[in-house]
Amino acid sequence: MVDKFTAPAFLPKFIEKYRELSCLWQVKCRDYSNKIKRKEAMEKLLEIVKPVYPMADINYLKAKIGGLRSTYNRERKKVLDSQRSGASADDVYVPRLWYYNSLRFLTDQEDDEEEEQEEEEDVKEPSLTQVMFLNSQKEKLGKTPGLSIYQKVPSSSPDQTEGSLKWGIEESLSQEEGVASSLTESQVPPLRPPSKRAMKSSNLDDAMVAFLRKATAAISTAPDGQEAFGCLTGNKLKQMEEDQRTMCEEIILQALNKGTRGELT
Repeated sequence: MVDKFTAPAFLPKFIEKYRELSCLWQVKCRDYSNKIKRKEAMEKLLEIVKPVYPMADINYLKAKIGGLRSTYNRERKKVLDSQRSGASADDVYVPRLWYYNSLRFLTDQEDDEEEEQEEEEDVKEPSLTQVMFLNSQKEKLGKTPGLSIYQKVPSSSPDQTEGSLKWGIEESLSQEEGVASSLTESQVPPLRPPSKRAMKSSNLDDAMVAFLRKATAAISTAPDGQEAFGCLTGNKLKQMEEDQRTMCEEIILQALNKGTRGELT
C-alpha cells in the first residue's frame, strides 16, 4: 500500500508549509524555543495532514518530520563524504531522494545545531587537576593574592546547586595581572565556567547518591522485636486457608484493640 504522506501529490505541499513555519526548524528563529508557538505551528501542519490521514496527531507529525530529516541527512552525508574523498565533479554522489532539493533549507540549520552541541560539549567544568595546579602555582609564588581561583560558595541561582564552583576575583586587576604574567599559557590549564548541562547532571548524580544511601540504610537496619513478630504473624497467615485466615485476623484484631484500651487480663 502506497503511503499517501510521501506521495508526490501531497509531500511537496507539506514540506512547503513546514518551511513557512520556521519556528519548527530554524534554530535562530525567535520562537524556536517557545513551546506554545511550536505547538500552534504543529497544529497548523496537522490541518493539512488530516485530509490525507484522519487519525494523525502531534506524535504522528513528529515521527514523520523526524523521518524526513533523517533521510535527508543520510543523503547529504553521502554527498559530503563523496566530495571530501576527492572525487571528480562527475563522480560526486548524486542524491536519489526525489524531494532532496525541497529540504535543502534545512542544511544550515543542521550545521547550527551541530555547532551548538559542540559548544555545549566543549564547555566543561575544570578538572580537579587544573584547580590543584593553580593552587600549587599560587603557593610557589608566595601565596600572592590576585590569581582567580575556584571557590566553594553557596549559589543563589536556581540553575546552580549549593557548593557549585564559582569564579572569584580575589584582589585588584593590577595584582592579578602581576601574578598571571609570571605564568606562561602552557603552564596554566584553561579554565571555563561550568555549563548548565554539567551542573544539572551533577544535581541528578547527587540526588541518586542520596537516594541510594537512604535505601541502603533502610535495608541494612535490623527490625526490632515488634516488627519481627509482625513479619512472623504475616507469614503464618499466608499459610492458612482463606476462611481460617479471616477468622484468625478477627481474633488478632480483637486482641490488639483490647490491648490498646488496657482491657487484657
